[in-house]
Amino acid sequence: GINFSYISGRYDIVCILLCLIIFFLFSINNVKKRLFLITLVGFFLPSSGLSSVVFSILFLSILLVFNYQLFWKEFISVVVGISCGLLFLYLLYSSNGVWNDFINMSFVHTTIAESSDKRNLISIIINKTKSLFYTKADYTCSGCLDETSSWPALIILTLIIFCYELLTRSLKLRSSSTLGLTVAILIPFFMCALGKYPLYYSWMSILPMLICIFHSIDKLRQNRTFYGFKKILIYSIFGILLVKANYSGLPSAIILTSQQWDSRNYEQVENFIDKNIKNNDVVYADFQAFYAIKEKAKKVYFPTYHVQMKDDEINKLSAIIIDPRKQARSSWNPDLSDIVKDKESQWYETEEALDTKIYTLKVYRKKID
Repeated sequence: GINFSYISGRYDIVCILLCLIIFFLFSINNVKKRLFLITLVGFFLPSSGLSSVVFSILFLSILLVFNYQLFWKEFISVVVGISCGLLFLYLLYSSNGVWNDFINMSFVHTTIAESSDKRNLISIIINKTKSLFYTKADYTCSGCLDETSSWPALIILTLIIFCYELLTRSLKLRSSSTLGLTVAILIPFFMCALGKYPLYYSWMSILPMLICIFHSIDKLRQNRTFYGFKKILIYSIFGILLVKANYSGLPSAIILTSQQWDSRNYEQVENFIDKNIKNNDVVYADFQAFYAIKEKAKKVYFPTYHVQMKDDEINKLSAIIIDPRKQARSSWNPDLSDIVKDKESQWYETEEALDTKIYTLKVYRKKID
């Protein structure tokens, strides 16, 4: 998930960095300095993405349940920082007249927003959270069992440590393995129930899990009964699963990229966009054309915005560039008929197409009267 965010150029990397800084600040012994710095970093969380705000509140709430006396000051510090950051964001966006657009875009995929079409809110939450356990789930809740996610290997490792501590009677209610399991289950569950938990959100459970795993291993290493065959066995399993978890990220991406080097050459998309899009075009496009088309077209709409596109915005479209294959379309990523609705007769399919086996795009143009 972290590797996916990095190679996609997503803002989640900034969210991850800020959260890691806050985790590090927890280790500062000076209370006043620790709380001040946590508040300061918390101020930037809303600007890095509202998802980091939701994660921070959820994770710190879990920490409060585990040890209220130890973490309540840090919880308040983060909340104060986030509140100030949200106020700053509101003033910035309101002064530029885009606050309502920001709110609409941010909450369009929330469960509450989806329930406005008279469907039962509880049934939506149940269906969303059930999809966490499907290996072929829609992207909105694929953060746990996606084939490139490190979550399965890490949850198995956490379970092994938990079971070992349970069998050796060294397990404590507030142990790091218990915390790791709790976070690994509750964070995906609540994020998916609130709206979505795609692959690029998987860091929210993976990072706390990793911290808990290494802390648990360190505790085991200090245990006098942890020696001999038990030590070799646990370390071997630990090494194998950790390698598996890491291989799912950057190493597998490097291998895959080397195998598909020519097909993944993004210059082909750039050339395709340069050939078919003019500077005055208003375009609806798939995300695979994001980087090429943002700097070329006058204005661009992407799939996550389609549910709130107004009629005048649809009327202003001059070109649509999407993957024409049915298997590439979904509820959040519609085909031509769902994009233009009852105006499909005003559009025609051009002969311009791109298929590199990685990038598949087709150009549709509006008919000129």
